[in-house]
Formats: sequence, C-alpha cells, structure tokens
Amino acid sequence: MNDPYRIDQSTPPHPVPTQDQTERRTPGGGPVSTLLWALVAASIGLNAGFSIAGQDVIGSSIGGVAVICLGILLVRYLQRRRQL
Repeated sequence: MNDPYRIDQSTPPHPVPTQDQTERRTPGGGPVSTLLWALVAASIGLNAGFSIAGQDVIGSSIGGVAVICLGILLVRYLQRRRQL
C-alpha cells in the first residue's frame, strides 16, 4: 500500500535547473521595465494632480495610461516566469 504522506529522501524535492535554464534567466526586465515603472509613477502623480485640480477627464485618461503600463508590466512578468 502506498502512503501519500511518506517522506521519501531518494529524490530531490525540486528539479535542479540546467545550465541552459539558468543562462536564460534574467533578474529583471531591463530598461523597458524601468521606463514603464517610471511612467506608472508619473501617471499616478499626474492623475492625482489633475483630479484635485478638477480636470477629471484629463486625470482619468492619464490614469488609463497607468493602468495600461501596469498591464504591460504584468504580461512581461508572466512571460519571464513562464520561460523558467
């Protein structure tokens, strides 16, 4: 009878990455991700400023830019994670 809760030390718990897999990994997204994060920060600040000033249409459109940039960053993160 197989015991599903038995601790088996014969196999490693996680697969060990090969040389090719570690070379493909990148710690971050590079300059594009940095630019997108800067654009998100600037858009959030401008959105708040225009909303306080009463320019709701302009503030909402700039907020939309922030949401789009966050979506692009999320897609880039998920693609990098899938490549592992």
